[in-house]
Amino acid sequence: MTKREFDVKFGSVPVSVRPHVSRYKDGATRTSADFPFKISKSDPEQLSLYLFPGDRDVRFSVEVQWVSGGNLGSETLDNDGQGYRVMGPGGIPTFSMTELSR
Repeated sequence: MTKREFDVKFGSVPVSVRPHVSRYKDGATRTSADFPFKISKSDPEQLSLYLFPGDRDVRFSVEVQWVSGGNLGSETLDNDGQGYRVMGPGGIPTFSMTELSR
């Protein structure tokens, strides 16, 4: 199965989605294929998202738009209506031991 990898940077406006660049120890790089791409029952693909929230607490869903036989459609991946959540280092609350023991 072909794996397509994308970097999702929530800190940029608008949110950027770019092909992921893999860097290897020998200095070589490989860039994942960009959108759009074709899939079929006999040639499925895996979509991997690397999430970069910056200093934010981000809740999101993913919408996939598709074309099949000239018909347009979309699917929303939203964790059964719950959405997904990712937090950067600035979005996580911290508490001292004194605050926790009150």
